[in-house]
Amino acid sequence: MTKREAVMLASRALALYLICWGVSEVIFVPQLALDLHRHWHRTSVLLSDYLWTYYRVRMVFHLIRILALFAAAGWLWKCGKTVQRFFLPSEQAEPGAAGT
Repeated sequence: MTKREAVMLASRALALYLICWGVSEVIFVPQLALDLHRHWHRTSVLLSDYLWTYYRVRMVFHLIRILALFAAAGWLWKCGKTVQRFFLPSEQAEPGAAGT
């Protein structure tokens, strides 16, 4: 197995993990939407404003996390040159190694 094939294997395995994680996060979106909807109709103005803001922020950051997971999975799945450089940096002589 060449280094490039090993990097592709590791990259795709990590991408698959991120896809599974992203799908598991998507499952919670209906629950968060229900919480957001429920607190939108509260009668107490002060409590409602706080909870409305809390659940809205929670939903936005949850969606951002889902997008980031799928974007990272897509980046890793393609296994381009940047991914290869990330997993396998250029080989340079380390300080203190034999022959330097």
